[in-house]
Amino acid sequence: MAGLPKYDVTAHEQTLIDRIPEAVSTGDVSHIIRTLAEIYQDPENHKYQSAMMIIEKYLFRAYELQYFVDGSGAEFAYDEFFFDEEVHKAVVTAAKSRFDADEAHLEYEKGSAMVSLHMAETAGLFFRKAALQGDIKGAYEYGVTLSRGEGMEADELEGAFWYWTAACGGHSNAMVNLAIGYRSGTGVCADSMSMIYWYLKSAAAGNRTGLMASGSCLSQGLGIPGIKEVGNYILLQAMKNLSEEEEAGLNDLLLQLCGTLEPYIYNR
Repeated sequence: MAGLPKYDVTAHEQTLIDRIPEAVSTGDVSHIIRTLAEIYQDPENHKYQSAMMIIEKYLFRAYELQYFVDGSGAEFAYDEFFFDEEVHKAVVTAAKSRFDADEAHLEYEKGSAMVSLHMAETAGLFFRKAALQGDIKGAYEYGVTLSRGEGMEADELEGAFWYWTAACGGHSNAMVNLAIGYRSGTGVCADSMSMIYWYLKSAAAGNRTGLMASGSCLSQGLGIPGIKEVGNYILLQAMKNLSEEEEAGLNDLLLQLCGTLEPYIYNR
């Protein structure tokens, strides 16, 4: 039997975190999502940042179960899927291996065509199909659709999940949108450390917006306090035409900063 990992949190935060295994024990993914989303979206809980970031991790895991794993034929215990990292990774990887990449890309292209025809609702449906088949561009666009409510009811939380899915797949614009969400508290709970992490990840992936935002935030002491000079340096480099050597050095710095943050980012 897998169990929820122990976290260094306050007693009250622990009472919120204890709701996770209670929800998982029902074996009902819809109930798990409703329960964790209710806790996560309650403004009264947002001051308990560590608890919210932990709950977000398992809430997004429940979305993965609902959208990628259920119906795949995989056999597993719910507690192991949620709380055993190796089982979770293996189940999700196996489920995604069954996706039809060509079909997913075709659905994405159909969605893009509908955008050009200003048919937002139809585009969103195609992007959803692409996202459900593992296409990261489709996941990003479906996240945009849900976040903005373009042609369908807005759902900023689920939109953030699809940004996160695309970001984990390497989509740099999704990383930026996710970072913006963490900065403003839109879709996800406001969290400066997660914000700067995803800005830095996008910058390391070559996203210019993410690079400028990384430098700007750090120079203001946001995300990682005490390294304003590093932020100023990143901003300066972002405004220059860099040589290959300078580009490589900047990228090494960005990756180093990401690595420093990773032990503190629960949902990555």
